[in-house]
Amino acid sequence: MVVISRNIVVVAVATVILTLTSVGNAKVNEDGDLQFWTHEVGMMKITDNVTGTFDAMFRFGDDMSDFWYQHYDAGVLFKVSKWLSIKPSYRIKMINLDSFDGDKWLNINNPSLNFIFSHKLGKTKLKNNCRFSYWNYDEDFNRKDLLYYRNIFMVFAPWSWTSAKIKPYVREDFFFNCDINEVDRNRLSLGLLSNKSKHVTPSIYMMVQSYNHAKNGWTDNYITGLDFRLRF
Repeated sequence: MVVISRNIVVVAVATVILTLTSVGNAKVNEDGDLQFWTHEVGMMKITDNVTGTFDAMFRFGDDMSDFWYQHYDAGVLFKVSKWLSIKPSYRIKMINLDSFDGDKWLNINNPSLNFIFSHKLGKTKLKNNCRFSYWNYDEDFNRKDLLYYRNIFMVFAPWSWTSAKIKPYVREDFFFNCDINEVDRNRLSLGLLSNKSKHVTPSIYMMVQSYNHAKNGWTDNYITGLDFRLRF
């Protein structure tokens, strides 16, 4: 059995406690809302250049008290070269409209195509995921379907701390709405991950998410996240 680094767990618990001490009164996704997200990713090697992927995410808003979002995703990662991988995937998102004055969960069907570029500058690892995705909303959303371009750029530190191999990273993530030809969402994250195990990579991060609600303008949410990447 793989034992997760005690240091990572201690950091995760401490971060959540510190965040909770500054809880405000914002409702789900309103300006100033504090949220907790957890993301589990599984990867299964099929061949040397083909990997099956599956993941699930759960989000808690209204100052971490309301379970309002979940998604499930399955895809296939094709390694084209040392620096490029291509990944088609299909995701179903579920939104609890009770958090937004509704009374039920609704779905967004979300197929996507990812072009993932990797590069190293010395010992500094760079990763950029260019994602094209289609958002197909349930009719009860009363929203037309959308096409998004999403860019996820990550920089990993060239060094690590302690025997747990804790490595800092920065992630910048923006969403370009092709319907209005504007960026309507941006996420900036600072995190720590542990590379001690070949089978499990835990990470913890703090994120500021800015979103343009059109009528109400831009709002900021503050997220504490805890992720696990599993390799089989």
